[in-house]
Formats: sequence, structure tokens, C-alpha cells
Amino acid sequence: MLRERRQSRRTPLAAAIMAALAVALVTPLLTLAGAAGAAGTCPNEAVRSQQRATYLPECRAYELVSPPGALIDPASSMSGQAAIDGGAVVWSSYYPPESEAGAAGGMYFLSRRGANGWQTEATVPSQSPGSSFVLRCPPWMFYAGALDVGVLSDGWESFRRAGESLASCPHNEPRLVSEPSGWQSEPEGVQNLFLRDGATGAFRLINRTEAGTVPGNAYFEAGSTERGEEFSHVVFEERARLTRGAPEGEDLYEYAGGVVRFVSVLPDGSAVPGQLANGVEVSSKAEDPTAEWELDSASGLSAGQFTHAVSRDGERVLFTYEGRLYMRLNAMAPQSALSGENCLEPAKACTVQVDASAVASGSGGKGTFLWANAEGTRVFFSDTPVAQLTANTQSTSGTNLYEFSLPRGVSKSTLVDLTPYAHAEVEGISGISEDGTVVYFAADAALPGTAAPQMGNCGEPFADVEAHETHLCNLYAYASGHVGYVARVEAQRGAIHKDWGGDNKELTSLTARVSANGQYVVFEDRNGLPNPEIWRYHLGAPEGPVCVSCTPGGGASVPTAVLPPQQAGNDEGPAYLNRYVLNSGDVFFATEAPLVLAASNGASNVYEYAEGAPHLISSGASAQDSYYVDVSEGGEAGEGTDVFFLTAQSLLRADPGTGLKLYDARAGGGFYEPPASSECGEADCRSPSGGVTALAPSSSVFGGPGNLIVSPRATKRKIAKRPVKRTKLLRALTACKRLYRHNAQRRKACERRARRRFGAKVKRARRRGRQRHSRQRPRPRARRGTR
Repeated sequence: MLRERRQSRRTPLAAAIMAALAVALVTPLLTLAGAAGAAGTCPNEAVRSQQRATYLPECRAYELVSPPGALIDPASSMSGQAAIDGGAVVWSSYYPPESEAGAAGGMYFLSRRGANGWQTEATVPSQSPGSSFVLRCPPWMFYAGALDVGVLSDGWESFRRAGESLASCPHNEPRLVSEPSGWQSEPEGVQNLFLRDGATGAFRLINRTEAGTVPGNAYFEAGSTERGEEFSHVVFEERARLTRGAPEGEDLYEYAGGVVRFVSVLPDGSAVPGQLANGVEVSSKAEDPTAEWELDSASGLSAGQFTHAVSRDGERVLFTYEGRLYMRLNAMAPQSALSGENCLEPAKACTVQVDASAVASGSGGKGTFLWANAEGTRVFFSDTPVAQLTANTQSTSGTNLYEFSLPRGVSKSTLVDLTPYAHAEVEGISGISEDGTVVYFAADAALPGTAAPQMGNCGEPFADVEAHETHLCNLYAYASGHVGYVARVEAQRGAIHKDWGGDNKELTSLTARVSANGQYVVFEDRNGLPNPEIWRYHLGAPEGPVCVSCTPGGGASVPTAVLPPQQAGNDEGPAYLNRYVLNSGDVFFATEAPLVLAASNGASNVYEYAEGAPHLISSGASAQDSYYVDVSEGGEAGEGTDVFFLTAQSLLRADPGTGLKLYDARAGGGFYEPPASSECGEADCRSPSGGVTALAPSSSVFGGPGNLIVSPRATKRKIAKRPVKRTKLLRALTACKRLYRHNAQRRKACERRARRRFGAKVKRARRRGRQRHSRQRPRPRARRGTR
């Protein structure tokens, strides 16, 4: 379908010339006018004019978020997360600002917008410095929703070198919290979890352990996302027995209000060592004799947070045990009395099997959890027909997609096969709406009653690991009881990330995005061309998918346009899906293709596709690539209020730096910049940044003056010391390994870029030094201020 649409664009030469002229005339007008609010009609037009940013759509203006001295690299920028309503963002940097907070607080920062600018604070406490990527000892920070509350994973994981006795990374910081008598105060030598209150900065221990209990490493899995109640419920895994009756091994627990409950209880009341659905797989034993390091640790990112393995209010938790899928209801309440496997007390905790057969003769399944709605009332999973889950499941269907439904206040669940066809061959889900009424899934099948042209082959094994192969899948939308065809999408050899996910590993590398209302899905498509493009599909739209990254007027772009698969800057814990598409259908992305005439720099620029046309978010004039980070989902000023991106260009007078900085293109935003003059009044001359606020050891309240936008002459900017090139290269290679750990091709390309940037310069410098030495020339005196 997409191939036919592209072929129709191949017009004769005369028509192509006319189309190019039309684009040349129309595109500048679209770019300058913006998607909503032409130049001169915005309430913040004075600020936009001062910034020379009247080309920005939706009355946007630039605001500098990161403080001076912060050098942000593209790899660490992928961990950026915008507050859902805007006005705040969390980000990380391997090269933090030169300040006490930056040095002591690690690499995680939270920036909030104030009346006069952005204020930044280090979110990792100052007594938890430093990380060793070799020993896997760094702290991690996780956020949800408004970014008001965070979960800190801190302390040190235990490890052993092959053939040696158990050891651990040094626990060299003071305790964050103290517990009353009878409880251990932050057990040493293990990894602990803390709840951080953003308003007060206070920490609270989550994995509370009774005195005398052998502690264990705690691993954060997922938490509640109810607005105003983010992470009021925290689900985690730990080997230590935190409750009476907990079995041996890695157990699943939930924390809320200072109370810890055991989660993985079977319908008959048996306590078992279950795992969160789509959660981090924690190894109970590290016995690989060939490994250089045997880590008692988790095995990567978890999709459990964004696929709603924990419901929005935290009272429903999906877990697996021996391959079967279960739901724990009222998880924080005491266990209900049972009659067989039937709960007698509806208000208390109870467990149901999600993949149990609805047929009397069915054996029940071993379902693979894919996604649930935010309320936890609809659960989508895949299973084979061997399980005999429903009466209409076809024996030759291959893998099917099922929906388990259990509304609140209802005691009886329903199970429906969404693909009751002879050959379904479901491969995975691209995403669902928040309420679960719209589901986008991929399958090999050409489902009856749809416009699917033919069967796909994306589930077949690749024939040759060396050959370039592309397998095709059919992307479908399920809504209101009907299945409709969307497009043909592809899977390539060596690329785990793709437009759908069939398990936790694929879901945490997902490239597709679905808007919260389910009306839009955004995905990549190559369709036989050398480079992929970004496509947006509007549910029920007769014209089918629309290319948002193609050159206006027709034709695919030569440079590639991709949706980054990375969702978090952490090695373990819940992943975060950056937003690319909003309920309005606006799409945000970066590409090197010059989609508007103003983008003449030949580098990657950030765009917003709105009202049928692309619009610049970055300036289009930076000599270096700009990178999209995230967008807020809603707020008082409307959807997509804040668009965060990285650029090396100084878009504001107060930003003289040349490295990558974090900016916000805010609708109706911007701060007035005083005139560039060395003579100004006290009210006009202000510091361009409050820097980074360090975290006190316990429960101090944090604040700062904020980074007001002023002339660079008003203050003398301290030049931050940068790491030597060897250190930069090591950090960059580490970032490549973490960012593309599932994609060897992209990892190698990233490492080549890192070596060109850091390693090659070191070698050239050495050669120049040897040449000077051989010629007996004196070393030139370094100029003051140079590095």
C-alpha cells in the first residue's frame, strides 16, 4: 500500500518542476506562520521577535533549561523525560556542570520552570557519589507523571569475580534514612530503594527489612501513575524475606504508605516467587564460570511501567509464575478468605489467572503479557491455540491476541480472542490507547475483511545472518470490535527494535508510538527504499498513513529519519517511552532532511509536524546536529506546551556555550532578554543561571535563583573544566554500549563516531608532539583561557 502510494508520486519532469516551485513558495510561509499563530499575532510576540524565532509554530519561544557548564552528549540525552503537563524535565549528563552539586550529585538532574527562568537541582543525593560502570555500582533515578516524586535505586549491588568469593562494591556513603527500633536502617552492602519527595527532598526507605533478616538487593519494577499519587505504590523484587511466609528466592513485593505486602500469591492462596509481567528478570544465582564478573543483579530494562503491569492506582498487579499470567487484585489489602480458589471478601486481596481457559475442556495457557490499559481492567496477551483458551480459537491460527477484561466492581471476567482466524500469526503490539479501547498490533496474517494485500513473513527466521534481509508484517488497528488494516511494516536482521514488541526485550526497544487517545500511531517504514521514513496513521482515515518526514510536495528524503528506540538512560529498572505523537496528531522528530527552506545547515534538525506540514523547532542553522528529547502531553496552554531538544547553537544571548544544551520551545513562553550592554541597573543585570543545587544528606528544602536570560557581559562566566580526551572517549564508548546494547550495527557506528571525535584527536596530538620534539622546537606557550 505504501509502495503504491510512493510510486504514484513519480510525475513527469514538468509536473515535478511545478511541484518544486509550489513547495518553494508555500513552505517558507508555513514555516514562518507556524501551525497556530502567525507572526505578529502571539501574546509573546515581543520575546519571539527579540529571539528572531517568529518561525516557531504555536507561538513558541526558546528557553534555556540546562545551566551553563553542563555538557550534554546525545547518548545521555535519551534519558530525558518531560513532565506530562509541562514545566519540568529530568535529564542526565556524563559531563555535569562544574559545581559542588554536579561533582557530588552524579549525572541526574531535574529542571523546573519558574516565573523568571529554569532552576536545576541534582536528584542523586550528595552522599551517593559516583558510579563505577565496570562494577555496575551507579545510583539510578526514576520518575513518573509530574516528576514530583522519584524512586532512587542506591547502595551497591553484590558481585563476584569468576572463581572468587562473594564481594560487594564499597558502601562509602552515610545512611540516607534511619529506621525505628526493630528495623534495619538502610542495609549496607546491597542495593536499596528510596522514595524521594520532590517538595521537601526527604528520602524514605522502600525495602524495609526487619532486624535480624539477611538483606538482599532490591530492584525497582514499576509504580502507580495516578496524578498526584505518582509512586505512592512501588512494586519491586528482592531476595530478602520482607514479610512472613515469603518463599525462598527473588520475591515480588509492593510498598505503599510505609507498608510492604507480598504480591505473587496464587488463586489458592499459595505464596510463590513470581515475577512482574514484562518486568526485570532478576537472577537468583550468578554461577556462570565463564563470566569475568558474576553479577547478582537484574538483566536490563523493564517494560512493566509503560505497559501497565501495575495499574494506575497500584491496586492491580500482573505477575507470572511458571509461564502463567496472573492478576493480583487489591494488592495492598490483606488476603481474602477463600473457598477453593474463590475469594469470599471482595474488598480484600485476591488473585485470578488471566490466561485461564474459558472452555471447560481447555488446559489453560502460558500467555505472554503484552499490554494493559492504565486502569488494569483490560489485559492483552498472546498465546498459541494449544491452550484452547476460547471456543472460537482456530487450531491452525498460530499465535493469537487475547483480551482479558475485568472491570472494577465486577467479579466475573471475560476472555475474547481478537484474532479468531485460521492463520493469525500475531507478532506483537505497537501500542494501545490509555483506556485500552484501541489496540495496534502486527501479524503475518492477511486478516479477512481488511485491506491487507497478502500474508507477511516477519515471524519467519532469517535465512542468512550475513545477508541483508527484510521481513514484512501487517499492522492492524483493533477498535470497537473491528480490525482494520494500517500498513505493511518491516523487520530487519540485527535490529531488535522495531514497530512492534512481542516480549519485554522487544517492547523496551519499541520504535512505534500511539497517542494517549489511540487515534494516532507513528511508525517507521522503509518499504524497499534505502532509508526509513516516519509515517502517521489516523484511525479510520481513508487516505491511510501519511509520511511526516518526507519532503513536502512529494518524494522520500535521502537522509534517514528514525524514531529512537531508547527510552531510559538506566541499565536496569522501568523504561520510559518518550512521546512522539500527541492526541492532536502532532508529531515530533529529528531528521537531516531539509523539510523547510530555512533548514539549510545540512545537519539534523528537530521538527514538529502539525496541520499537514513540518515546522522547525530547532533553528535549522546549527552547524552540529540537534536532537529531539521529549514533549509534554498537556497543560493549561494546550497539548505539547513544552518541546525539549538539544542543540549546540546559542539561541539566546545568555548562552555563549558551544556544546549541546537543553532547550525548551515553549508555547507562549520565553523570557525577556535585557539589552546587551555593560551598563545596566541592578534590576537589569542578573546572573544567567543559578547553577545546580546540591542535595543535602537528608530532608532539606531545595531552591535556587534560576537561570534568568541576560547579557553575557553582566556576569563573568566560569569556564567548566572538561575531562581529558581519554576519559571522554571511555565515557562515550560506555554510552554507546548502553544505548545500543541490543543492536550491534548501531553500537559499532556509535563507537566509530566516538573514536573519530575523541580517539583520533588524541593520536594526532601525539604525532604533532613527536614532530615538535624531533625538530627541537620549544613548546608554544598556551594562551590564557584556552584548554
